[in-house]
Formats: sequence, C-alpha cells, structure tokens
Amino acid sequence: MKIWGQVRPADGPTTVEIQVGSGDEFEAVKSVNVTSSRGYFETTVPYRSRKRWRLKWSNGSDYFSRKAAAR
Repeated sequence: MKIWGQVRPADGPTTVEIQVGSGDEFEAVKSVNVTSSRGYFETTVPYRSRKRWRLKWSNGSDYFSRKAAAR
C-alpha cells in the first residue's frame, strides 16, 4: 500500500512513524526519514485489512495525523 503525506511543522530532517491499529491502540510498522524541505514523503507498507492508519512525528512535541482507513 502506498502512503504519501506531508508533516508540519518540520524544521529540517524529520522522522515519520507510520502506525496501524484500531481504537486507541496503534503500533509502528515503519519509520521514514523525511528530507524534503516542505515535509513531503512517500513510501509503501504491507496492507492490513480492517485497520486504521496514522502518522506520528516530532518537532519538540509529538504530533499525530488523523486516523484513516485504507481504500
């Protein structure tokens, strides 16, 4: 499954953790180094049915994306 996104704020290189789960319980499945000056990234991960996905990154504080189902 292809995952594309943008993380903000991102002052310099940032690592994004791709997480999968359900409810409030998520686990990391991959980390991606974001080197784009605008925070864009693209990667692939194995598809998991009936799960929701989110991103986690840090810039002094932890940030989380909204949860999304894969289509």
